[in-house]
Amino acid sequence: MRSGIAFWASALEVRDVGAAFETIWKTHKQVAVHDLKSLVKAAAVDPREVVDDTMIAAHLLNPSRAYSRLGDAVEEHLGIALGDDAASWADAVWRLSEKLRHVAGFTAPKPNSFPRAATILP
Repeated sequence: MRSGIAFWASALEVRDVGAAFETIWKTHKQVAVHDLKSLVKAAAVDPREVVDDTMIAAHLLNPSRAYSRLGDAVEEHLGIALGDDAASWADAVWRLSEKLRHVAGFTAPKPNSFPRAATILP
């Protein structure tokens, strides 16, 4: 089973949202993100190991681009436009993670241990 979360960075200011994100961040063993460094800064959480950082993976497959915007990586590697809602962003991280792993020849996570996708909208 896979699941994803995405929300506006300003939502972290709501105590319950910030606490919920921190719990997910600390307890889920496999997490895929887009731009770990920015997520850690925005969420004010400790850095941790993640299964995939789609920003880095996309850059490794095409070093001529930076892919700091999730939409850029989605357009190039999935051939679709990134939606404006949080659910689209979470889904995009999932789909991009799976696609980039396949293209790069990386091993997928074990069945029934799929990572959670997490992203914060600017």
